[in-house]
Amino acid sequence: MKTFNGIEISEFRLLAQTIVMTLLALIVITVTIFYCYVLFTGRDKKKIRHLKRLKEKAVCDENAKKKLEKLERKYKRQRKRGRSDFITSIIILTLCVGLALADMFLCVIPGWCDYIKKDYIMYTGNFEVIDSLRRPHIKLKDGMVVWGGSIYDSNDNYGTIVYAKRSCRLLGPK
Repeated sequence: MKTFNGIEISEFRLLAQTIVMTLLALIVITVTIFYCYVLFTGRDKKKIRHLKRLKEKAVCDENAKKKLEKLERKYKRQRKRGRSDFITSIIILTLCVGLALADMFLCVIPGWCDYIKKDYIMYTGNFEVIDSLRRPHIKLKDGMVVWGGSIYDSNDNYGTIVYAKRSCRLLGPK
């Protein structure tokens, strides 16, 4: 336990949340990079090589010419079907990049900035404890919402709390 202006606070909550969100962001970024690699690398290299060989043979061989025409028709049909798959892949990539950016800008960067700079705010006054099952939080008189209010009872409505400035995470005093 550390103190902030004489009040004991627990930075563990802020640090734990920030580390988890950082790991989540790294996982999403890694999966996105791997997906891009798989999507944009030449999976059709074997097909292209095979077509080139058939084109070379088709100059002098009639059977190779027929096989070439058949394969070209087949690949054309596959490309038409592959367009919708490509569009779906682009949508998935967009969602992954959006998720990674949202995680970075809403959780990771504010959390690390608060922790490194020790940028905490001490609030004394009236507040409302909202005791929801998913995410208990405290609503301050000025409308600010501070997350992590599970340590307070719903009857508590006045006191001194310390919270992180950017990530709005409750640090103490309990």
